[in-house]
Amino acid sequence: MKTNLFITVILLFHFLSDSAQQTLSFERNLPRSGDKIEKQQVEYKDPGRAGDNVIWNFSNLKSINEKYSLVYSAPEPINGLYIMGLDTFPVDSVGKNELLIGNEHSTIYYYRFLLNRLWILGYENSTSILKYSKPLLAEQYPLAVGENYSENYSLEGLYSSVYPVSGKGSVTICSDAYGVIILPSDDTIKDVTRLKSNRNILKNDEEIYVENYRWFARGYRYPIFETVKITTENNETFSSAFFYPPEKHYYLNDDSDNTGIKSIIDSRQGKIAYNFFPNPVSEILNMEFYFPEKTNVKIQLVSLSGSVILNENRGQYPSGLNRLQLNFPPVSAGNYILIIHLDGSIISEIITKK
Repeated sequence: MKTNLFITVILLFHFLSDSAQQTLSFERNLPRSGDKIEKQQVEYKDPGRAGDNVIWNFSNLKSINEKYSLVYSAPEPINGLYIMGLDTFPVDSVGKNELLIGNEHSTIYYYRFLLNRLWILGYENSTSILKYSKPLLAEQYPLAVGENYSENYSLEGLYSSVYPVSGKGSVTICSDAYGVIILPSDDTIKDVTRLKSNRNILKNDEEIYVENYRWFARGYRYPIFETVKITTENNETFSSAFFYPPEKHYYLNDDSDNTGIKSIIDSRQGKIAYNFFPNPVSEILNMEFYFPEKTNVKIQLVSLSGSVILNENRGQYPSGLNRLQLNFPPVSAGNYILIIHLDGSIISEIITKK
């Protein structure tokens, strides 16, 4: 009974941990006409767990495409109309900065900012033109960690200018994690919030799932890292990742909302960030920790019934990034509690054994 009570307390401690989490807002994070962002396509890596004080280690990822630009612009009126792909808007029917065009990798995307939300109206490229007859939710402002929003959408268009395309689906956007990120450039950035977007598409009788994660740092308008994973109903997958070099963000035109924040960023000294992967695990669990100072580490693995399966004292580790591995015991499939003791602090996580 005492063991079960101890586990309950550990879990409550884990979920009630404090943070200085940021909230995304349209003043600081809404894309703006005139901005040009440079991205690099890099190797994909699992986006890691949700929660607070996460460490995301994306260092040493190989570059795939170093020249991947994203340019935002405002539409130009033609005969009193804004033409946005298959949509048209009388000039006097929309407000200032309400419509936006994004040009990325030979594809043009059409956006509308309305009611504190950024909507995707459609897109076109050399092979397709598509309209969201019920627009696709791209962003919600403000958005704080733990909040989530869902919307349905529908689409129609042409492929190869001949073949009709139609579909529908739903999207859920949430801010699910907060912590420290180590970028492919080896820069370590704190105060990072992660946004998750889950989308399903039923298009021409084929169902597709899209999982998109984006990492935002305080003081930067655009993401600093992004992962995309697409899964078909036949379990075929496509995945990619993009690195937005932070130094490029400094070259944006006037951005006083973010410039002021950069000068007062909280250093988050004393916080321990961590990550576990893969989860579910088969044989080896990888663990990454970012310690502000030398730290003693003890690892316990406990069943949900309270039985201690593993108890290891790993000794002392230096400050900075540390990587550990745990050979998972030969236990039956199911959920277990991993408890990490760190010089008086305790971290716990539910780990699923395949």
